[in-house]
Parts: sequence; structure tokens; C-alpha cells
Amino acid sequence: MEEQAMLARDLVLRVCAGATAFDPHWIRAGGKVTTPFVVPRDRNLIRAIVDAGRAMGVARLLVCRTRAEFSYEPVTEVPLDTDTLIDLIRGWGPYPTDFLVCVEDFSAAVLVAADELTVAAGPADFVRELVGADIPQARDAFAARAKADGGSQLSRAAQLYRCVDPGARHTKTPRGPGPDLAERVARAFDLARRRSPRTVRALRALRGAWGWAMVVVLLAAPLAVPGLDATVPALAATVLLLVQLACSPDPARSPSPTCCG
Repeated sequence: MEEQAMLARDLVLRVCAGATAFDPHWIRAGGKVTTPFVVPRDRNLIRAIVDAGRAMGVARLLVCRTRAEFSYEPVTEVPLDTDTLIDLIRGWGPYPTDFLVCVEDFSAAVLVAADELTVAAGPADFVRELVGADIPQARDAFAARAKADGGSQLSRAAQLYRCVDPGARHTKTPRGPGPDLAERVARAFDLARRRSPRTVRALRALRGAWGWAMVVVLLAAPLAVPGLDATVPALAATVLLLVQLACSPDPARSPSPTCCG
């Protein structure tokens, strides 16, 4: 197993709309086949995921947990080996969690929820390794299971992945809580940083210019307002300190020595 420079949030944002749902835009790109299904989280599921990756002709899979608290964990790259993937999942602890397994080119993925819900998306050959040769029958079986179970998660999945008519009565379940304001703001800024880097740089430059303009105003105030002459030395010392902090090298960005010199 190898840790990648990519963080979990980077991989999740590429293909997911949440911890347990794929992004509809990612699904539509390339005309992916999507099938939710209900299976136990056991060795058979992990073996099927490995077989699905092998059907795509890849040598490795990208794996990460999808919940927000694991956003800054590195993505793990694993070979097509059932035991290796099981060891990785067991290393996360005794409690089930939501996780994503994706091929290297992001053209196919499996989203495994903490309960029995699993969703496969990608080319038909990839999905067949997970749900069987008859994909329409697997989708119909999941729709029947969602209707019989009545659980909101299965019903939402059946509607999201179009296993049932969006207007079906049994799919109209109460909406669960979505991401909070902080998560939405963080996601919006992250997407803006990715899609419009020039705009972000311009806004940062504007913020810096505004800060220095305020410094100039503070320095000019004692000259324009009588009685503030005594504050000039204090303001000058403050500005000098700010300049030193702004010009000092960032130790987090400075190159670190390597063992190879």
C-alpha cells in the first residue's frame, strides 16, 4: 500500500456529492452505469471490488474514507489484492465507516456505506462484477428492497440513481440533514479555488492592497489630526513588525533536507 499526495477530500470532491452519494455530474460524464445494491460488508464484497478493478485493466485502486472528519487523510493506493484491501479497512478501527474505492483514471468507483448500502458506478463490465450479469434485474431488485424496507436511505438511493420513478409515493421520504453552513462555505471556496485560480489570486491581491491602504491611513492620521503626534513612534514600530513578519520565510514552505542530500 502507498499513500498518495492527493487528500481524501480531493478524491471525494471529484466523484461524490456527499459521504454516501455519487455526484450526478460525475455519473453523467462518460455515460456511466450506476447500480445501488445491498450486501453485507464482508470478504465477498471486497473480492468483488477487486475483480471489478481487474475488469477495468488497472493495476491499483485508490481508497479513502468519505466522511468530513477524514478529509485531510491521504488517499491510499492499493494493489488488486483482496487481503491488502481488507487489512486497510480493518486498520481504520472496529466501527464501520463510509469509504470510496476508485480506479486511477476516475472512470469507475464503488461507494460503500457504513451499513449494507453499496453503489457501483462506471462502465457496464465494472458494474457487472459487483451486481451480476443482469444489471437491470439488480436495479429492479434494489427498488423492490427499498420499497419493502421503507428506510429513507434506501429510498433516497433508489430515487437518486433512478431505480424507481422519481414521483413514486414510497420514495417521498423526509429529507435528511444536509451539510451545514461551514461545510457548504468550505466546499464553495475549494471549488472556486480549483475552477477560477486567477480570480482567487486577484481577490487575495485586493485583500493585501486593502490591508496596506489601512496601514497608510494609520500613518497619515497623526499628521492630519492634532494631538496624535505621540502615537507616531508606536505606529512606526508596529508597521516595522508587520513588514518583518510579511517578509520572513515560511518554514512550512521552505524545502526540507532529504536523506539523499
